Amino acid sequence: KSRTLFNDTWLFNGTLETWQQQEVGLSTEEQYIPPRYVHTAVAIWQLLSNCTCQESMLVFGGKSYGPDCLADLWELRCMADSRGDPRFYWIPLLEKGHNASPQGRCYHLAADLNKTVMYMWGGGNLTNNFRLYASTIWQFN
Repeated sequence: KSRTLFNDTWLFNGTLETWQQQEVGLSTEEQYIPPRYVHTAVAIWQLLSNCTCQESMLVFGGKSYGPDCLADLWELRCMADSRGDPRFYWIPLLEKGHNASPQGRCYHLAADLNKTVMYMWGGGNLTNNFRLYASTIWQFN
């Protein structure tokens, strides 16, 4: 049975209660986030060098077309393009196999703390008869 997975990006405007599809540019590494499902995403704030804050979204793990769950962390960031217009970019933060990163997982939970820290708990990996990670909590800040 074949599946169609998407990696398009949509923003919801809570004031207007409308969805708008976003054009997402290439990051400096010229990579796009792989399509996925059963992943987690949280919004966080970053303190920029000029003492202003910028909100971004972090996405971890999930399942794509391969047999294993993903172990990557991506950030959706809004930055000015060469003309100064706002543009969205996907930026890889942790690649699979990074020393201090969680193992690949699906069906896990994530939450933010004061929009500055991402916590992730549980889930499992589809290999090894769906190994559960019920007792592990990971923090990214």
